[in-house]
Amino acid sequence: MTVIAYSKKYNNFFVIERKAYSPSCTYRNVYWNNFLSKLEKYLVNYFVYFPVYQEPTFEYQELPSISSTENIKLTGYFQSYKYFDSYKDEILKEIGYNTIRNTLINKLKQNNTFNPCEMISLHFRIGDIIKVHKENNIIIPVEYYINAIKHISQNTDKPIKLLYFCEAEDNEFVLTNYINPLKKLFPNTSYHKVSDTLEDWEQLVLMSVCEHHIIANSTFSWWGAYLASDTDNKNKIICYPDKWQHSKVITHSTVDLFPENWTMCKTEAV
Repeated sequence: MTVIAYSKKYNNFFVIERKAYSPSCTYRNVYWNNFLSKLEKYLVNYFVYFPVYQEPTFEYQELPSISSTENIKLTGYFQSYKYFDSYKDEILKEIGYNTIRNTLINKLKQNNTFNPCEMISLHFRIGDIIKVHKENNIIIPVEYYINAIKHISQNTDKPIKLLYFCEAEDNEFVLTNYINPLKKLFPNTSYHKVSDTLEDWEQLVLMSVCEHHIIANSTFSWWGAYLASDTDNKNKIICYPDKWQHSKVITHSTVDLFPENWTMCKTEAV
């Protein structure tokens, strides 16, 4: 989103590299044929030489001013909402997000007995932390989800209905270590697991449809919650964990990561 917002601010044209590999040469999914198909016209296979602006910090930093004829290449995460929040509606309209969301809702209505618009999304990030990121990231404990559910239940009169998301390979782990303990504490709550047959981008869109959100220390559920916050639900509650990484290996400051109306919840018992 940052590149598009930057181009709109300075009335400049933008392009995006088509590549499916990160700078560390690991494969990552791209969605030019589905979720982001409307952006395909802006794709290039490689850049000619452009001056590079390397993100200096994970915190928000004002981007350099440029003219409508200058070229610059942005390199980094640029995930703070402050980079693109002012242009959010324009960007979502450009990618056709409402149409994508409504199409998915209609598809799900034919196959599901529950309405995601009345549910709270829970995201569990397990597998990639254990396999790849265990030195930097933490697996969020069940206490965080307990605190978040309590917070939401104290601020809504509606029955608590949970729709939870995790990788298919983590289903058993999540059921044993999270869902079963939650069922004991919140026996009157309904629990539904999102279908593993949905593509990851479809799960992201489905997450954004939910009424409230309990995200993990994950950009996936961060985006699911952020995309949801363009709705007309002024009472929407979005909970995030107070710990994003191991305290001894803080590589990214999260001070500018979360909008002010999101709620931080403790990752230990309170």
